[in-house]
Amino acid sequence: MPKAQCPMPAARRKRFLSLCILHCALCIDAARAQQATENVTLAPIECWTRTSTSAVRVGERFDLVLTCAVVETESTTVVPDQSRLDPGVLQVPPFEVVSGSQAADLRTRTHRLFQYDYVLRYLGEQIGGDIELPGATISYRVQSRMQGDAAVESRDRQYILPSTRIHVASLVPAAAKDIHDALPPTFRAIEERRFRATFLRIVSWVVLGVGGVMVAWALAALIRRPREAGAVARRVAREAAVLRAASRELEQVRRQRQVDGWTADLAARALAALRLAGSYTLGRPVAQTPAAAGTPPAPGQLRVPSILPGRRGMIVSGSATPEAVALQLRHAERAGARVDERLRDLQVALERLGAAAYGRNGVASDSTLDEALERGNRALRHVARRYTWPARAARAARQSVTEVRDRAWAR
Repeated sequence: MPKAQCPMPAARRKRFLSLCILHCALCIDAARAQQATENVTLAPIECWTRTSTSAVRVGERFDLVLTCAVVETESTTVVPDQSRLDPGVLQVPPFEVVSGSQAADLRTRTHRLFQYDYVLRYLGEQIGGDIELPGATISYRVQSRMQGDAAVESRDRQYILPSTRIHVASLVPAAAKDIHDALPPTFRAIEERRFRATFLRIVSWVVLGVGGVMVAWALAALIRRPREAGAVARRVAREAAVLRAASRELEQVRRQRQVDGWTADLAARALAALRLAGSYTLGRPVAQTPAAAGTPPAPGQLRVPSILPGRRGMIVSGSATPEAVALQLRHAERAGARVDERLRDLQVALERLGAAAYGRNGVASDSTLDEALERGNRALRHVARRYTWPARAARAARQSVTEVRDRAWAR
């Protein structure tokens, strides 16, 4: 038969419970002491770096990732100076910081982690060896919170990151037999290069064709030019030169008006310049005679200087009138064509300036003549754009195409 167990005496039970309670208290104190020791020995800031490669070539870009962890608890906060870690400020000679970015901060129970991603490249002259990538120096302060929400801040401290060594390889691999572009890594890259090459080839052929058309047009113009025996070549100023001289005359009129105000002679000078623009607009010829030495232009005439040294300029004059411009406007309206507003500006300018220069009532108000001068200047610029080199070439090309088409249909 089993033996009966005798119950533990009460005094012994009390001693046993006291020992258990004492043991638990000692364990709790040891855990608290260990936690306090960890808080004391906890580093305020720790940083580490990582590069995307250990060897680079001159000019090759690579990534540098900087990660730091700072203490941030209820009682202690480490405040680092992150302004020196900005990609636009960081200096790591002999490497160059091309670009960079900052990731969002991460927080744990005791730390705050921040991270920077830099893109670097080496542009130095040392090739074939290891180069030290210097570590940055981070300044920080430790803020401690005391009882009563009082804060104590330490002096500035510095944390120096450990340096990293990067091997700088030669410009090309040692086993390379020739210098050439790297091959496309994927089928898509091959297709993109092929498409770009085809597009550039088509553009080159189009440009070549346009150049051939221009050469053919120039040769055709030389062939069609009549060559009469004993004909004397007559030197004339080109339309663009005449219109440039007219524009300069209007500018001088505007400056003189600001000094002396409007006079009949000043209105006549502006009228002579605008008659040249009106003649070219209406398709009328401009009278041109060689300028005599020491002879000033007569009223209504304008001198066009020569761009060649040793040659005299030309004296030009236009025959456009407000009535002729108004007749051109009526013909356009009857035909249902679009009426150019610059033609109306030219008509108004010729009427007002002509009345101020040769009218019986004398000079009109300054505001009226200022508006006429502005409208005439706009019309002159519009006409001058039609006689630039690109505009003339475009008209000649269209005329040549029309002539070739007409000849083909005539056959």
